[in-house]
This record gives sequence, C-alpha cells and structure tokens, in this order.
Amino acid sequence: MVEVPPAGSGTGNAACFDASVGLSGRLGRAADAYRHLVGARMRADLSYRTSFILRLASGAAMVCADYIAIWALMATAGSIAGWTIWQVTFLFGVSNVSFRLADAFVGGSIERVAQHVQAGTFDKFLTRPLSPLVQILGEEFAVRRVGQFVAMVPFAAVALVQLDIAWSPVTAAFVAAVVVGGALVSASIFVITACVAFWSPRTEEVANAFTYGGSTIAEYPVHALASWMRPLTFTLVPVAYMVYLPAFVLFDAPNPMGIPRWASYAAPAAGLPLCLLAAVVWRFALRRYRSTGS
Repeated sequence: MVEVPPAGSGTGNAACFDASVGLSGRLGRAADAYRHLVGARMRADLSYRTSFILRLASGAAMVCADYIAIWALMATAGSIAGWTIWQVTFLFGVSNVSFRLADAFVGGSIERVAQHVQAGTFDKFLTRPLSPLVQILGEEFAVRRVGQFVAMVPFAAVALVQLDIAWSPVTAAFVAAVVVGGALVSASIFVITACVAFWSPRTEEVANAFTYGGSTIAEYPVHALASWMRPLTFTLVPVAYMVYLPAFVLFDAPNPMGIPRWASYAAPAAGLPLCLLAAVVWRFALRRYRSTGS
C-alpha cells in the first residue's frame, strides 16, 4: 500500500489550493463546493418523493416514540432527580434539536468514512483540490435528516413556553447560543469518533456509543446519573455542556452538584475548543491514512 503524503492544509490532496489564494478565498471556494454538493444530493433524494416522505414520517415517529418513553417514566415517577416534566422536556427537546442539527449536516455524512475506508473509495476524496471533509459532508448529505431536526423543534418550543422563564433579548440570545453550542459539541464528537475508522474501519458501533449514546444521556439530568458516570459527561462524552449546565441559568436554580453559575453561562462556548480538537484529530488521522492504491 502507498502512504498518502500529508499536505500543508492537512487534506492530503495531490493538488491543493494555490498558495496565492488567501484563507478567505479558500473558505469561500469550499463553501461554494459544499453548496453544490448538497444541492445535488437534495435533488437526488427528492427525485424519489414517496421514499423521501416515508423516511421523514418514520423519523418523526421515532422522535415521538423517544418522548413517549420519557413521558411514561415521568408519569410513573412524578419527577427525575427533582426535575418536572417540562424541565425534562426542555432538556429532551433542546438537546435533540442541537444533536439532530449536527446529525443532519455532519453526523449522517461523517459516519460513512468507515465504509469508504473499507471499500477503498476514500482515495477519491484525496485526489480532488478540495478538503476531504468538505467533500464527504457534501456528497453524503441526506435531507431526510433535516426532517428529524424539524420534528424536534416543537418539543423544545412547547417546553420553553410552559417553563417560567423571564424572557428578554439576552435570554433569547442565550437560548440560541445553547442550541448552536450544543450542535458544535455533537458535531465534534461525530468527527472525532469517525476518525477511529482510519485505524480500525469496523468500529461503527463503538462510535455510535459515543454519538447516539451520548445524545440519549443528554436527555436526562446529569445529577440523576450514577456517580461514576457524571464525570464522563464532562470529559469523555462532554454532553453536559450542551443543555444541562445552561439549563440552570434559565431555571434560575442552583446546581445540585455544586457547579458554579459562571460555568453554566460559559457552557455554550464549550463547542468551540471541541471543534478545534476535532480539526486537529481529523488532520492527524488523515496523515496516518494508508491509501489502497485505487
């Protein structure tokens, strides 16, 4: 097998962007290419409308089934670690809005890396003058996943209306930051776990334990988990930063684990260093990739 030489941009492409093109120019070119790739995928998906509608319906049904399980638990127990049904619904809705947003634009595409590495088709992404990450996110985009994101919005909206939140422009901006920050956390986890495929391609289930498993954990209050699991939600699978910590700002309540209020305000920004870590891991993984020679 032939080792793919690393390029300065970290993409491993044989022909990268011209060195004279600035960062803004490269980002603009990448965004334009991504837009065209996603547009092509959307036209392909929408050409089979019956299949597309059925997949949207099944995705919405799965969302409702997930909430029914939580509702049944709440109806039996009355509360979870002192949280009411609407507080848990807020956690469920907002965490899943963030996760499904990341899944639609990153997760559903990046998890196909393992399949491309196994089939030897990942090499095609390395021969084009465009970041392999941008290519795979565009080519593997599935518009039906956007439907699952849309199906989650009503749960978050209803919970926000039912909760006694002192609304203001600052509060609204904070909620928006929570959604975006949570999406960045989920997207980072998707990219980092997908990179394992460059060493061991048959690790999809391991990756799912961190991505979809982490999403399930994010639906419940962290302080309700076993004591040995709580630190993992801040480190190995950092889903506590998505909605759990920011929730105490909106609920105007002290954290039962003694976490200071400033950490709740800063939690939405946790996605930024995680994105940087994901970029570093991605570049490192590409440098270790061994081409199939195809």
